[in-house]
Amino acid sequence: MPNKILPQAESFITTYPKDTNALSILLQHKEALGWLMNCFIQLTSYDNTYLDYYDFYYRNCPILDVQRIKKSIIGEKPEDVINFIIEAIEKKYYIYLLINTKYIPKYQSKKDWVHDLFVYGYNRKDELFYIADNFDHGKYGKATCTFQELEKAIRYFPQKDFAYQGFRNCIELLSYNKEPRARLEPYRINLSIEDYLESNPTRGWYVNNAMWDEEETRKRTFGITCYNTIYNHLEFAHNKGYFGQGSNQAFFLMWEHKKTMTMRLRHLRRLNLLKEEECISQYMKLEEQALIALSLKLKYTVKSDDRNLISIRSYYDTIKETEEKVLNKLLIQLKEI
Repeated sequence: MPNKILPQAESFITTYPKDTNALSILLQHKEALGWLMNCFIQLTSYDNTYLDYYDFYYRNCPILDVQRIKKSIIGEKPEDVINFIIEAIEKKYYIYLLINTKYIPKYQSKKDWVHDLFVYGYNRKDELFYIADNFDHGKYGKATCTFQELEKAIRYFPQKDFAYQGFRNCIELLSYNKEPRARLEPYRINLSIEDYLESNPTRGWYVNNAMWDEEETRKRTFGITCYNTIYNHLEFAHNKGYFGQGSNQAFFLMWEHKKTMTMRLRHLRRLNLLKEEECISQYMKLEEQALIALSLKLKYTVKSDDRNLISIRSYYDTIKETEEKVLNKLLIQLKEI
């Protein structure tokens, strides 16, 4: 085939490309939405700095097939890996792998830097691959690179980073796995909300802990306690005059978390599984407040004004207090289903 571009659906999760890539595959299938509504409830934070979802992990997902192939098996010649990627895409597999961003112009990286890259198409005539990642200031987007650029980005990958994000010298082939048993489960939403409110790791679910060692596990917090991550970033900015590493993702994910909960409640309402709409309107307000806080954070990045930090703290005090009340009311409704 001279060229092939695999489709991508628009994802409602965009903080981290590992999640966006997976949902861009899954959301092409209407039946996947119900199962996904069971996810993205529980949060986890590492060292009160890095915030992530705990109840979704693409490598531990019943409706996503992930095949891991060692690069050494594919071959050592430059053309081997290129041909492998092309053949896999022809068979409708999406490619996920680690690369050295220095050799992909879209990253504008002058130094050796490791990152995960999603490849969803190719053009033989122009010798281009179609790629996706958080290229532009953390925003998910699409781009192209040449066959030669990708081959170099793989060949000159810093071997010391082989275990980054759990890839361990593998190239991953992703595809949809139709599983009739994977569907919306109100009881699952109920349990996850309980765990969130109690700051407990989610029980009996497809969780994101595949790469944690004992030390990292000890430094993990869960659920509503993760608001401390926001407060920690605010304190850091107050002391240093700038926001530290992980802050962009933390603030964006907190807003995205409220937006996704609003989406989930609307979905339950459409299915007549939610009797009252009050919870939806309350979460819409939380979503709005979290977005304002995110905007104030961006303003502080441009001009370090402590008044913005005070406002953000005030918004998040309100968000945390209100969310706790709304979720407790929601639990009463869900237990009646």
